[in-house]
Amino acid sequence: MSAYEGNFLSGPEVLDPGFDYKYAVLYPHGSNIGIENGRLTPRLTKLSEIAVDGAIELRKRRPDVTIVVPGESAFGRPDTGDLMVERALETSDVPKDAFWLLHKTAKGKGLTNTYRQSQAVVEELGNEADDTVGVTDWYHWPRAKASLEALGMWLPFTTAESLLHARGIREHDRYLDLIDTLRDTTEQRAKKLTDDIHLPKGQLINALMVLTGPRIVDIIEHEDGELELENSFSRIKKPGLVLQLGLMQLRGVFRDSAA
Repeated sequence: MSAYEGNFLSGPEVLDPGFDYKYAVLYPHGSNIGIENGRLTPRLTKLSEIAVDGAIELRKRRPDVTIVVPGESAFGRPDTGDLMVERALETSDVPKDAFWLLHKTAKGKGLTNTYRQSQAVVEELGNEADDTVGVTDWYHWPRAKASLEALGMWLPFTTAESLLHARGIREHDRYLDLIDTLRDTTEQRAKKLTDDIHLPKGQLINALMVLTGPRIVDIIEHEDGELELENSFSRIKKPGLVLQLGLMQLRGVFRDSAA
């Protein structure tokens, strides 16, 4: 069985107090950035919100479990892990010390993609991880699992959606049709850059991201309720926003002078 097919646990199985494990590795799916109150402000992507909301429900039922978060560093700090903890503190009574945040690899590399995140996890937890499960969005779990296995770590995975459904929470289900398209686009593209050219540890993706920065995959909800996928790169989006912000501030100066 390939790494893209096997060893999946349902939400009820993972929430069962009789299932013995100590750590849940929560894979985020990036952060985004926008202009808010006249400054650049980072935020979680909708996909990362779903992931952490599932982890929150896990921790509510399993207060003995530590949530390990290899936070993607798309825009520096706060990174995705920081923003996930912030959301958990704002939306639940899960304590801050429920989370173990990883920000860099042992060699100081930023966690710019799934493969760097997995490297940090293996460095901290080791390959022997009988007391650990993985958690991420349903379409992303095969790649998260495959990246760990390329580094010699085998984990059973569950999905945030399965955890949320086990707790009767379905508010994110309206995004599922759009998320369903990602396995045929983003995930397949990543697979071609790893498995299909025999670089399973993400070597080519790591090299490409030196130029592009981390990929931003997000769901944008317009005022009329229409949903749209955003698919861009941090090193392309941020300079454009900086220019836009500068023009906004410049126009403000001219208005003040005219007054």
